[in-house]
Amino acid sequence: MDFEIDIYKDEYHDQVIHVLKSELWALRSIDDCRQLFQWKYLNNPFTKTAAGCVALYQGRVVSFFGLFIQEYRLNDKKFLCAVRSDASTLPEFQGKGIFRKLTRFSLDYFFNKTTPRVDFVLALSSNEASSAVYKKSGWQEMGIKQMRYRISMRGITNYIARNYPKHLINKEVQVGNLTAVIDGAGIDYSAVKHLVPTIRDRMHRNITEPYWNWRYKHPLQKNGFCCVKSNQEVKAFIICQRISHNRFVLTDYFFNDEDALHFGLKTFMQTQSIADLQCWVLGKRDDERLILKRLGFKNLESITRHVKRLHVPPALIRPCQPEISDSAWQMDSLDVRLASNWYLNPCDSDIF
Repeated sequence: MDFEIDIYKDEYHDQVIHVLKSELWALRSIDDCRQLFQWKYLNNPFTKTAAGCVALYQGRVVSFFGLFIQEYRLNDKKFLCAVRSDASTLPEFQGKGIFRKLTRFSLDYFFNKTTPRVDFVLALSSNEASSAVYKKSGWQEMGIKQMRYRISMRGITNYIARNYPKHLINKEVQVGNLTAVIDGAGIDYSAVKHLVPTIRDRMHRNITEPYWNWRYKHPLQKNGFCCVKSNQEVKAFIICQRISHNRFVLTDYFFNDEDALHFGLKTFMQTQSIADLQCWVLGKRDDERLILKRLGFKNLESITRHVKRLHVPPALIRPCQPEISDSAWQMDSLDVRLASNWYLNPCDSDIF
């Protein structure tokens, strides 16, 4: 079969939605598919159109490969980094080498033919099988997404009894001079701008107001936001997302007062009757791991791997260029393959 590879164009929109709906987004309604595509690709503030490409067979879209692009910075330097996102092919065209062609085309296009170019492509949500495919295409390991868990026995009991809220409970709780406000609407960037950390000598997302207003407004994911104030000043801000039932993941957090962060996490878990709250430690340094430990997050991977028989695949990275030189793995003398040179949270992925 001869396939034509092309960059995404508006004329392909309905066919791309059909391809995504056919398998990858099969459990979503067609309206949800359109909303998700609009937010993830068309509303992205860093691209002028959807960052993706299609495979055509006899003029028909049979496959789509999308990149989820965010802006990063290293000290004073800004650059774009993509996450390998949605890759979907109609069942009758699978196993014909389309993925490899789409990958190579997208790497060349978004490195050489866009302004600004994309410098690196991450794979943060791959499974064991797809990781093996990526490695054959030039991706290299940058570390394992180790998980930490904060467990609540009351939440586990409520999980067993199915006695937990099915929707986010908006609530305000005050203890001493700290007030935690929980809701699903979020908060204006101006109120938390002072909490966004200044990170030196590590690559991290460039959190600006346009980014904030886009990234934390996912139309389908029901985020829970907890803002902790003291004397009307925001001291900590937490973003959590429900995984299933009363299990949540800590997707992002900002603070200048560790006690306020601890109070916010405790209040959020109690009001939502959470059984376990998870977080990543990929790229976290020793002092950051110690903070998570003081907040009550524990390493239970040996238990969960034994019980669930899980093998966590590595996070992968690749320069966004078809032919890789040795210098392509460097960003201002930092080796991008070392997770310790990054500051990463689940919001660096496309699925949260």
